[in-house]
Amino acid sequence: MHGRDAWCIRCGAVRAPAARRRTGEACVPAFAYQALDPSGNTRRGVLQADTARAVRGVLRERGLNPLSVEEVREGGATAPAGLSWRRGLGTAQLALLTRQLATLLGAGLPIDEALGALAEQADNERQRATVVALRARVSEGASLAGALREFPDAFPDLYCATVGAGEQSGHLAGVLDRLADHAEASDALRQKVLAALAYPLLLTLVAIAVVAGLLGWVVPQIIAVFDNLQQALPWPTRVLVALSALVRHWGWLLLLLVAGLALAARLALRREAWRERWHATLLRLPLVGRVERAANT
Repeated sequence: MHGRDAWCIRCGAVRAPAARRRTGEACVPAFAYQALDPSGNTRRGVLQADTARAVRGVLRERGLNPLSVEEVREGGATAPAGLSWRRGLGTAQLALLTRQLATLLGAGLPIDEALGALAEQADNERQRATVVALRARVSEGASLAGALREFPDAFPDLYCATVGAGEQSGHLAGVLDRLADHAEASDALRQKVLAALAYPLLLTLVAIAVVAGLLGWVVPQIIAVFDNLQQALPWPTRVLVALSALVRHWGWLLLLLVAGLALAARLALRREAWRERWHATLLRLPLVGRVERAANT
């Protein structure tokens, strides 16, 4: 079982783990830790203290064996992999998070308390860390839209702009409800598209495997028969023989080339300029363009 908490050593109260929290005139750092409890379970959390040594001392006083203690830097960056919130949220996670936040705000809870409740109920570490970081920024005085914009991998620009409009109009709960409806509809459409593409994709993979097997093992045996006949082969057969030789001798190189192209494409799509070109190309395609528009409108 995993545990997580956020505790200020100076004041002895549970607080949001901001990178730096002001206590009077002092700026108190926050430290993300991983520790083992007496049962051998891993516990993760954030403590505010002057030094990492002080955090280790508090953990030992609680009967925990500290594994790692590292400062949470400005902007939410922290070294432990289990606490990284620089990755995106899935469409379903975003829809659920938005719906829960809308419900809590509609019930009259302040934003920081609503985010704290969502952090406690989060299903996974990525979502928990994202919500904890959002609460920290809101507690420091940032607007919810401004806090969301610091996590572009998790919250799209349109989402942040809509939240900002809801804050300015004073109808944030209603706006979040509509955003949740949109996210749920987009996720449902995405699931339908994936289900519709699953069978053709499976057939394509099976076809590629069958063709590779024919060229790599069956065709060479047929070639031996033609060699014994010592007759000139027609050009379609010669093309087939050449393809078979290519697969047998250079198949590994083709696999490496495909893997390299896939990796290069993934790295290129991380850049905004290439990503915009890719999306523009998708929108111009006859069938894919309509699906993309339906999923994002």
